[in-house]
Amino acid sequence: MEIRTALDPFRPAAKRPLVLGIGNFDGLHRGHRALLEQVTASARGCRGIPAAMTFPGHPQGVLHPRKRPKLLSTVRHKMALIAETGIEVCFLVPFTREFSKIEARDFVADILVKKLRVRDVVLGFNARFGRGREGDAAMMAGFSREFGFGFRAMPPVEAGGGLVSSSRIREAIRDGRLDEAQECLGRPYSFVVPVVHGDGRGKGLGYPTANLDVGGLEMPPEGVYPVLVRTIEGADGPVGLKAVETFEAGHPGPWLLGALNYGRRPTFKHDDKFCAEVFILDFQGDLYGRAMEAVLYPRIRGEMAFPDAGALKRQIAEDILKIRRFFDSTKNCFTSLVK
Repeated sequence: MEIRTALDPFRPAAKRPLVLGIGNFDGLHRGHRALLEQVTASARGCRGIPAAMTFPGHPQGVLHPRKRPKLLSTVRHKMALIAETGIEVCFLVPFTREFSKIEARDFVADILVKKLRVRDVVLGFNARFGRGREGDAAMMAGFSREFGFGFRAMPPVEAGGGLVSSSRIREAIRDGRLDEAQECLGRPYSFVVPVVHGDGRGKGLGYPTANLDVGGLEMPPEGVYPVLVRTIEGADGPVGLKAVETFEAGHPGPWLLGALNYGRRPTFKHDDKFCAEVFILDFQGDLYGRAMEAVLYPRIRGEMAFPDAGALKRQIAEDILKIRRFFDSTKNCFTSLVK
């Protein structure tokens, strides 16, 4: 998938017009996938280029920094998920205050029509665009008639007894309802983040851990979780906003069993920041300089404070035994993963 980080004039070949889906696509849930599947289907019908327009972060982080929502996917992960849908070109647009001030009509006339030369546009039923969020699906339908491009508003998608939305998924993860999040996502909740240096406490206990940089991501309640993990070579950070022309997903390794501890490690009383660390079962090796994808399954216990390191070590051994039993009894974990 080609990634363009600037809205420079795009000149698709005359025989391959641009079909564009627009959205934030955080987490790429069932609704997002339905929208991008419509894009790829429409592109096949006209032998066009299936494309997406999205943002590196959440627009609310720019417009209302104090209300910045936690994300469901890093930029790198979002690009990988979008690429899996068959999208060939992704316009990864920096959402700035200047960009937010573009009038809805100017966004359509100057960017979609003049610069990108869209043939068709696909938008979510409740999507907003333009200054002050003035644009909606009804307005886009009017612009499509005025400027001569096709338009489709995607209907809502339901799962688990309600509408699928990124905000609902965030709340479910925050409350520890990972089964509900999985139902809405169409896959288990996972994240792709860099492995960073820790303080080596796990190694001192006989359980060396990989410390994960999950800052800015939505996380479940503190505790211990079974996880499936895999490393991604050459992917030691998220996709940046430099002159990126192509996206390489890296070369993921095999799925491995692991135990994720997320919390503030209360046994070590001077720790007051949240930390995510994974002990990978049956693994030896150096993980620094790589990214890791971790797939979360329901918590086996909450975070606890222990009187000493020995008691913590005994509890870790018990946790690992429970996690092995969990994966032994859950036969569909691997088949339910995004390929």
